[in-house]
Amino acid sequence: MPMKFAIFLVLVWSQLMLIASEPKVANLVFRWHGFGLQPKVGELIVTWRDGYQRSQYNYTNRVEPLIRIVGKTVGVVKAFRSYEIDASLLFIDDEMSRYTAVAKDRGVSEIREIEYFAQGVPQIIAFKDRVAMVPLALDLTADFGRVSPLHVLYQALLGKCSGTWKVYDGKRRYTVQLQLAVETLSKELGPSSVRNLPSTGSDPTGRQCVLQLLGETIEGSFERSRTLGFWPFNRQQQTLRVSGESTQLLSSMSATAPVGKIIGKIDHR
Repeated sequence: MPMKFAIFLVLVWSQLMLIASEPKVANLVFRWHGFGLQPKVGELIVTWRDGYQRSQYNYTNRVEPLIRIVGKTVGVVKAFRSYEIDASLLFIDDEMSRYTAVAKDRGVSEIREIEYFAQGVPQIIAFKDRVAMVPLALDLTADFGRVSPLHVLYQALLGKCSGTWKVYDGKRRYTVQLQLAVETLSKELGPSSVRNLPSTGSDPTGRQCVLQLLGETIEGSFERSRTLGFWPFNRQQQTLRVSGESTQLLSSMSATAPVGKIIGKIDHR
């Protein structure tokens, strides 16, 4: 009897793990909002899972990545900046992850394959960039324990909207701070707890996570000591907001542009 019960528990646990590992998918359409206009400027598909499965790392037999994004610019923006990307993050275990990005920037192919270690510096497997000839040189002290850009987004999608992460993507290094928006904090903790904090002007019906890029200097292989200014368009734009609702874990993303805002919402087609 105990053996049968143990087998039953194993079977139930296996089924629960399969259900938990089912991917979630969000198809976002981005539009620029300004001067009363809302032209379509980009498309993004985000796929993620709630947890990783341990496995021996094998270059020819990989497990499914925990998060993957596939996106591109469209419309008038594409005429000025044609860009496509397919990026994913695979967690090997608690100590190691692998970031892969295949992109095309203005018709030029780009590649990033980087391994990250909780107790070490990233290791570059492959690097190709439209502008930079070589990847940003790694520093044993400054880059110890750094993570990939998708690692930070994945934390937000899991609802772990707190903490500070140091990021390295092969071309840049920067710091991202995750925190709940004031409206979300007011809803969850009470208005008195956030009375003196500035409002973001967001819809308080959803749960919003703010990804704030802090003022760490970017050092590139072709440019040195340049202040943070690449996301999304210039140095003033250093905030990304990820919102979710009860029926949709990822319902929108938004960022302030040099003029107006760029807002991505679920495509219900």
